[in-house]
Amino acid sequence: MKYLLLLFLLAPIGAMTQAIDDVNVWSGAELKLKLNKKWKARVESQYRFSPRTGGNRYFGEIGVARELTPHWDLEISYRHTFRRDKDARKRIMMDLTYSAPKMDKLK
Repeated sequence: MKYLLLLFLLAPIGAMTQAIDDVNVWSGAELKLKLNKKWKARVESQYRFSPRTGGNRYFGEIGVARELTPHWDLEISYRHTFRRDKDARKRIMMDLTYSAPKMDKLK
């Protein structure tokens, strides 16, 4: 019992000695639009700031998604990232998503 009490008393000291050096601020907005029964579109804009690295990043992303089956969706997106004092980055992404059926539908 003494050792357990000692553990609880010393544990907060270890937690207080940890430094927080990776604080980031992310903010953004996303607009989703359902085009028809199977197609969706998405536009996103974000700002990311990291004081430790002094990095500011702005990026815009557009994507289209299609429902393949009731449980499978496929999305293709394009992202353009603007970084302070560096070249812009471009990226094309493809996401395949599976949504499990709800448990009450399985009964």
